[in-house]
Amino acid sequence: MADGLFDHARRVAAPHDLPSNTPLRIVRPRGRGEKVLALLAKSDGEIVTEDGVRVPYEAGAHYIVDYPTGARQVVRRDIFEKTYRKVRAGVFRKKTGIRYRAAILRAPAVIATLEGDRAATVGDWVMIGVADEMWPVPAAEAARKYKGVPAVGVTGVGTTIALVFLLLAFVAWIST
Repeated sequence: MADGLFDHARRVAAPHDLPSNTPLRIVRPRGRGEKVLALLAKSDGEIVTEDGVRVPYEAGAHYIVDYPTGARQVVRRDIFEKTYRKVRAGVFRKKTGIRYRAAILRAPAVIATLEGDRAATVGDWVMIGVADEMWPVPAAEAARKYKGVPAVGVTGVGTTIALVFLLLAFVAWIST
């Protein structure tokens, strides 16, 4: 398999395919938002990513994004317009108020991304984007690029319910 994928790794094609014991967190980008150069594709074509993956794009349907690191990526138009804001012609900044779901893997997996299958190892984060698109991010890179909002799961739900109950009790108390 491409990308050094594991034969025994589970294939995850959609968020609901993640193992039920996979911890989920709500995260958002750190900082002011990364500036990128981006243009809406005017003709069909393809790019080769820094990983050597050929990614096709369609005129009017995809943005070609150049990152400060030198990396280049194709981003579907609807996703790009939800996650970036225009600074000036051709320059955009990642919106930092967007919340993503991040699944922290406890076992190797093969993640179906918009660009094709990608290998992910134990501890990697599988980011779930605004259109339920997924992409794996190594743990160290994810910790650097994203900041966590309290965990979601059984503990997170229980805590939320308890806080709502306390808030309602407080409101009832001050109303009397």
